[in-house]
Amino acid sequence: MTTIVIEQAEVRLTPQQLVTALQQLSPEELENVFRQLDSPSWQARFDELLTRVRQRADQNPITDDEIDAEVESARNEFYASRS
Repeated sequence: MTTIVIEQAEVRLTPQQLVTALQQLSPEELENVFRQLDSPSWQARFDELLTRVRQRADQNPITDDEIDAEVESARNEFYASRS
């Protein structure tokens, strides 16, 4: 579920609810939304985020086996806390 903050208001939407909301916009409003999402500043911020994620992955590589072990450990802790 996505949380959106709009002028101090917080709205929680599922992806389907977001799609439904977008479908209710006029063509002009929808075009404005797409233009803002496609803006260079948004794209630049997203590219920067991806770069940071990739750098961190390069600095601290983790194998699938290590991921599986971490997930299993977290599951075991969760199940133990429920007993």
